[in-house]
Amino acid sequence: MNFFDYIKNDAFFKPLTLKYRRVYYDCIQILIDKTKELPVLYESDAKDSITAYLKNAGINK
Repeated sequence: MNFFDYIKNDAFFKPLTLKYRRVYYDCIQILIDKTKELPVLYESDAKDSITAYLKNAGINK
């Protein structure tokens, strides 16, 4: 079965077409890279990594 057959929501990839698509992509990539470093990626580790990226990029909450 194809991956897209599992996804019933057409808007699943919509964030990748919006204004901040590069930010979304970078955050996903950061999480993927972090999972390669750590055997278990805890929420706090993920949150800290994303927060550091957003601060360095000059993006405020």
